[in-house]
Amino acid sequence: IRDRVWPVPDDFEFKFDEETMVAPSGPPAKASKDPNWQENHPKCPYCGKLSRPNVYQFGDQCFVENEYESNCWLNWYHAVKYILNTNSQASLVMIEIGVGI
Repeated sequence: IRDRVWPVPDDFEFKFDEETMVAPSGPPAKASKDPNWQENHPKCPYCGKLSRPNVYQFGDQCFVENEYESNCWLNWYHAVKYILNTNSQASLVMIEIGVGI
């Protein structure tokens, strides 16, 4: 079901190799009470297939827009644009963290 997005349960912890940042299959560091979160590679609660992160990748047909997050971004964008347009001493620096291979 492509229009469904769900959060990671609070009682779940992925197991991953800190050196390679790979999450191996098998048991997680801490399994959730939720039956879909018993393995390190969780399953979709609707279809039972392997789930995937909802991260937009180039030409990604499976990404599901989140209206709340989109509105938060737009509010931030317009606030920053206003500050930059009304304050000649203001500047903007953006640092992207954790997105890359």
